[in-house]
Amino acid sequence: TEAAVKRLVKVYRRVGRHDDARRNLERLGKTFEHFASLAGPMLASSALQVATNAYRESGNRDDVKRTRKAMEASIGAEGDREIEKQ
Repeated sequence: TEAAVKRLVKVYRRVGRHDDARRNLERLGKTFEHFASLAGPMLASSALQVATNAYRESGNRDDVKRTRKAMEASIGAEGDREIEKQ
């Protein structure tokens, strides 16, 4: 999914369809955010990193901040789980 969107964005930018490029990057971010909501903490943080990168590339600063906070919370949750195991 990510690779296909990246290729499509490259084509859109080359032909001057910047709004379509941004729209696809934002859709990629939303897709990986949804995936993160279904996953455990470590996998969620990985998916949120993809979402953050997509939002950053699209120029959407508010979503970058939001997904970074969610990623930090996810990593914190995993740390808490590891402490409980000990």
